[in-house]
Amino acid sequence: MKLNDLPKGQAWLIKVGASTPELVDIDWPALDYFQKGVNGYIERLSFSNMGEPLFAIFDEDGHSNGKPYNELASHIVNTQLVGDVFIINPSDLD
Repeated sequence: MKLNDLPKGQAWLIKVGASTPELVDIDWPALDYFQKGVNGYIERLSFSNMGEPLFAIFDEDGHSNGKPYNELASHIVNTQLVGDVFIINPSDLD
């Protein structure tokens, strides 16, 4: 499965130090699920992959809390990210 082939209700979880993303089912309510997954308040960042819109969800205070750099997520999103990161389809936030 390609990064942008995410079905509704699933996300890619990219843990710090991982070499590949892990496909996970989103538990509802999604806000609680994402906050537990990143261990903090969430921030979302929109980006595109092969022309498809996606969101990265990560801890908004990760930098100030000293979370480690997430090399794979940073490469995919093309910006520096720290901590564990979810990649989701924007339709999951409707």
